[in-house]
Amino acid sequence: MNSLLGSNPSYIWKSIWSSRGLLEKGCKWSVGSGSSINIWNDFWLPGYPQRKISSPTILGLSIVSNLIDPTSMQWNEVLITSSFSNEDVAAILSIRLPISPTSDSIYWVGELSCHYSVRSAYKLLCVRDEGNTNLSTLYRLVWKSACPSKIRILAWKFIWNYIPTMLNLVIKRVRQCPQCPRCNSQVEDSEHAGFRCGFNQEVWHKLGFYWPNQVNQMQFSEWLQWMFTKHTNYQHAKIITTIWAIWYARNKKVHEGVTQSTVEVVIFIKKYLSELRMSMASLTHHSVRENVRWIPPPATYTKVNVDASFLLSETKSITGIVIRDNEGEIIGAAYQINLNVANVFEAEALAVTQGLVFAEEIGCLDIILDGDSKSIISKLKNRNDDLSSIRLQIGTAKSIAGRFRNCRFSFTGRQGNQTAHAMARSGRSASEDRFWLEEAPSSVLTAAAEDRRLLDPP
Repeated sequence: MNSLLGSNPSYIWKSIWSSRGLLEKGCKWSVGSGSSINIWNDFWLPGYPQRKISSPTILGLSIVSNLIDPTSMQWNEVLITSSFSNEDVAAILSIRLPISPTSDSIYWVGELSCHYSVRSAYKLLCVRDEGNTNLSTLYRLVWKSACPSKIRILAWKFIWNYIPTMLNLVIKRVRQCPQCPRCNSQVEDSEHAGFRCGFNQEVWHKLGFYWPNQVNQMQFSEWLQWMFTKHTNYQHAKIITTIWAIWYARNKKVHEGVTQSTVEVVIFIKKYLSELRMSMASLTHHSVRENVRWIPPPATYTKVNVDASFLLSETKSITGIVIRDNEGEIIGAAYQINLNVANVFEAEALAVTQGLVFAEEIGCLDIILDGDSKSIISKLKNRNDDLSSIRLQIGTAKSIAGRFRNCRFSFTGRQGNQTAHAMARSGRSASEDRFWLEEAPSSVLTAAAEDRRLLDPP
């Protein structure tokens, strides 16, 4: 990160070096000892988008380890409270420190795996560009449209003028003539290819879409934004599918010499949309959710269900834990209150650790831990070391899991985790942790009874 460009850099090195700003924007420090992290200049505070310390610089405080008590290896709260703004204090104290010496590490914030990917870097660039051009709302609407990815991608390309119109090909010196291959009278830019060409306007009109003359003078992104504001979410899919079909028909003429009439294009669009609706309805009807109900463990195992209720305004979470045998009978239950929790991601990781500790304390030997956070369960199943901001919690959970005779992690949907959800909810108004053996609050008992009923339907 600190490498210099040099006085006579190669083309390759200049290209690599030019991406440093993007890498810095997408990388964050995970605090271990704090000795490698600059308090004021590095990204190390939790949350997204990334931000640095906003408080004024203080002489004598340079690295994060200056803020850690060397005896307890925990945050020096007196020093932190007196040195930083309330916002910075809350962010710093929400970071959990390791109980044993651990080095600082850098991770990539764009992926749950915390490893760099071209996809996430591209998304980061798009977010930056959206902020500059105020197109984020339109961009989200396009990607939420009920269409295949290829159609949404083409709409995105039109918005950013990334399609090979005749004008763009002339600019790239691939073609010499920028005229539209349909009307042969106007320059083919994104606007002409999408909605201004007479052929295309006839297609739009046959599908029931009209706009006033002043709208016809808009840039493509402005026109699409106007169309989206005037029509329903259902019609958004029809609009961008029409853009795709018009461009598809244009390419068949240019590259294959196949000329379609406006009637043929309209028939194709209507048929395609009809088939798309039928296929999506079929997928919805036949979709199967993972573990839509609670699944009992094998005879020798106990099942530990955990869930976290995160209260953003109070930066705290409540862990709900319910442990049952293979007949669905409650062995133990608990809720635990956690303060200074940065986000729901950390709350779910803490829930797993606390569920494992409770199961160990009541003497469970063979367990299956169920959670409804797919990303956390995936991290626990991954044999590689986690690099994210919750690496300490994941590492602790894996260490505790190794102390059981058998321990497995399993993802379950919300319907399969109702007891733990009810337990976490019951602790939201509590001021201290509570534990039960062979008992639980009434809401949890009701949820457990429903799970048992579903095991043996009438």
